[in-house]
Amino acid sequence: MDSNSLPILDFSQQDGLAESLLHACRNYGFFYLTNHGVSSELIEDVFEQSKAFFSLPLENKMECLVDKNGRGYTRMREEKLDPSMQTIGDTKEGYYIGRESDKNLPLHGANQWPSKVLLPRWREVMVRLWTLILLFRLSPSLFIYVTTSVTGAPLLVIIAN
Repeated sequence: MDSNSLPILDFSQQDGLAESLLHACRNYGFFYLTNHGVSSELIEDVFEQSKAFFSLPLENKMECLVDKNGRGYTRMREEKLDPSMQTIGDTKEGYYIGRESDKNLPLHGANQWPSKVLLPRWREVMVRLWTLILLFRLSPSLFIYVTTSVTGAPLLVIIAN
């Protein structure tokens, strides 16, 4: 693999997968994941719903502003990938969803959901994705992070906390 291409990891090959994930995250920050078991229909649904959410007026998105548990909407330039190297925030918006929990611990709690009037399928689609991720037995402390870049292209990121 040349230094300009992202690693391609095969989820069906469990031997060495954890080490490969760690290497990809530390050295590239991103990777492609194949044989992950998420249907193309669900992926399309997630991106369709994400595009609909990020196309909403700011005042609607602000109704789901990220809470003390790290769940909800983050505004453009609110986060910094590398605070030691950045003076302004990242050129992206995001939306964090995690495992529902009534524990009084950091990063635990209820998810925030956009209005069903505005996005009737958002919660259903994101819960379907989250349920599938839990079936992968990756980790109950993963977050789904749906984001859009300055170009408006939706991205789906799964983060371990």
